[in-house]
Amino acid sequence: MKNTLCLLAIPLAIHFLVGAFAADESLAAAQREETEAMNSRDFAGRWACGDRTAVWLDDKTIECLKETP
Repeated sequence: MKNTLCLLAIPLAIHFLVGAFAADESLAAAQREETEAMNSRDFAGRWACGDRTAVWLDDKTIECLKETP
């Protein structure tokens, strides 16, 4: 009986450890994608608006605000 519990406990422990590492990796990938998206949006805003302030109205619409003196 004791050996059976050990044989069940080891695969379960491995399963939970692998799941924890996979969750950490997906979170890291999501954070990288979010950072890349924000950098791309900032670049597009600077390219489209130049020195003016870029304001995104939605995912595809940008408005360039005039600078006040």
